[in-house]
Amino acid sequence: MKVLLVEDDKDIRESIKEMLEQEGFTVDALGDGGQALRRLLSNHDSYDIVVLDMILPEIEGKEICRLVRKENIVTPIVMLTGQRDLREKVEAFSAGADDYVTKPFFIDELIARMHAIMRRPRQSTKLNTLVVGNLELNFATRKVYKDKVEFFLTPKEFHILELLMRNPDQVLARDKLLAHGWDFSYTSFTNVIDVHINSIRKKLRMSKDRDLVTVHGVGYRLKVKS
Repeated sequence: MKVLLVEDDKDIRESIKEMLEQEGFTVDALGDGGQALRRLLSNHDSYDIVVLDMILPEIEGKEICRLVRKENIVTPIVMLTGQRDLREKVEAFSAGADDYVTKPFFIDELIARMHAIMRRPRQSTKLNTLVVGNLELNFATRKVYKDKVEFFLTPKEFHILELLMRNPDQVLARDKLLAHGWDFSYTSFTNVIDVHINSIRKKLRMSKDRDLVTVHGVGYRLKVKS
């Protein structure tokens, strides 16, 4: 899961980023509202969820939320604030936030709320899981199952498979897979995605023709068996 974290306090921002990365998330971290708004308007498809501080330099979190919703950007947003005032909570939801966490908080609470928002009933009704065909990801344990048999994937492989499973039977370009598994500053002209795809195929015993299909010149498609 790729996260855009927007928090102006450098110490808090780096602490949250480090803890999320320890839990297997890919995190882009920004410190001001203007930069965050521009990133969301131009690259919102790169993120699964946004963790957005309420009070930010240049543009406040509530206004960012309001503006991206006005542009029909539906990326889930969790608001962070040091205020416990009920009015602040109401204003956050009115602006389009999906959830609200009051500082200070335990990282486990934030992660639990993030997972709750990201559940997609059309693909799975199980808590903290994503199920597509004979594949299952458990976000709480970071475990991967195929036909109920557990397999080990690295964090990068897990992220790539997650994006493929969230978009079954759709062709995903290499650039999109790269954007999902690596932070925004990462640039590469190597075959890093191909290497990870081949590793996923080998570990999960998947065919490049029938399961995890190569679309030459474009990217990859996870074919879901009926």
